[in-house]
Amino acid sequence: MRARQIRPRMVGIALCLLLSACITRVGPKVVPLEPMSNPPILRMGSLDETLTGSWAQTFKGDAFKPAMLAALQESGPATLFSSDPSSLTLNIHLTSNHQSDEPRLAALGLFSILTLGVIPAYYSSEWKVQCDAAVVSGEGLHVAEYHLSEKGTYRILAFPPTMFTLLGAGTKRDADSQRMMEKTANNLTGKLMRAFARDYPRLAKLRESNVPSLSALGGGPTALLERGRAHLEAGRLEKARADMMRYGEHEARLLGALNSVTALDFYDTDRRRTVTLNAQLEAEQMEAEDMRLEAFQLYRRAYGWSPGEDSEIAQLRATLVRIYPALANEPKLPEAARRFFVEGQALARADDFLGAVEAFEKVTAIVPWFPSGHFNLALVQERAGRYGSAIASMQTFLKLAPDSENARLGRDRMYEWRSHVPSAPADY
Repeated sequence: MRARQIRPRMVGIALCLLLSACITRVGPKVVPLEPMSNPPILRMGSLDETLTGSWAQTFKGDAFKPAMLAALQESGPATLFSSDPSSLTLNIHLTSNHQSDEPRLAALGLFSILTLGVIPAYYSSEWKVQCDAAVVSGEGLHVAEYHLSEKGTYRILAFPPTMFTLLGAGTKRDADSQRMMEKTANNLTGKLMRAFARDYPRLAKLRESNVPSLSALGGGPTALLERGRAHLEAGRLEKARADMMRYGEHEARLLGALNSVTALDFYDTDRRRTVTLNAQLEAEQMEAEDMRLEAFQLYRRAYGWSPGEDSEIAQLRATLVRIYPALANEPKLPEAARRFFVEGQALARADDFLGAVEAFEKVTAIVPWFPSGHFNLALVQERAGRYGSAIASMQTFLKLAPDSENARLGRDRMYEWRSHVPSAPADY
């Protein structure tokens, strides 16, 4: 009897579910993305997102950002972009404002239960998305800015019995949310493309003279060289020279010569190679005629100008170390070397021995013939635990100043350090 009573009830519930309906709609209405017929002038930079409103406290992960990235990679928008480091950089920041749906949907569900699901239910929610886009030159200047907005919407219309139809809407809520984000991102991308189309002639002209940013060139010293050459080609001599001097901070050997080198010469590798070779040949002739000071100055010129391999530079260093002790007058210390020498002393007094090592290494790179540079480098290398390097630096010092007042101290310190490096050669 009970089974007979249950069966009609189950059939009734099934019929209610079949006859009932729940309609969900997500917006905005999609506007097709059309390709641009002009050559690309942009490269993608950063794309980040900020969530505001009460949903920011509960939503985990990215919201509109993945959809925006996907929209920009569609065949239409993709025609704007290339990987060319000389292209202008597009940075995008998204801000989405939304009030959390959970409390309101819970209230709607409670209302449905209290009314036994006989009253149709309507629900509406929206996301206000702001897109702030900046086109940036290689020098970090904002050459164009766009502030665009779009609204994503999510609507439910549930018919009786609403307690069941609302559950049906809940099962596809994630999919509906994803479609809403994709539509919103699509329309924002379309607005961005139309803004670019209006500005294209101006941006294309800027692109022709744009100097790549260091990050676009991969960063580091090599990027400085490439950007400096780009400045030079564009006629920006002061900026080319500024990058030249910055590069010198990474290759300190050059700092002793850069003040007397023009940007035109520095970026011309063939010119530097010719100057280096001629200076070496002339120095060898002067040395053969026992004109040591003249030969030394020419070797210095070759050392500072050389664009060659490490082996060539090491050979020139060794030559300067060899000739220096025979000079009657000590060469003037370049200001760059003095700056790093004083910095190294200050760092050593502050017990920053690794920093002091770096400073004194720059001193010896700029002026490899300067005895005090090698002596102090050896002392801070020892304090930094680099005993093998300390021995090598002290040996160079003794070659440069074998009869100095610190020579005896230098030899004794090397004896101590060899206990930490048994394989070190016993030259002194």
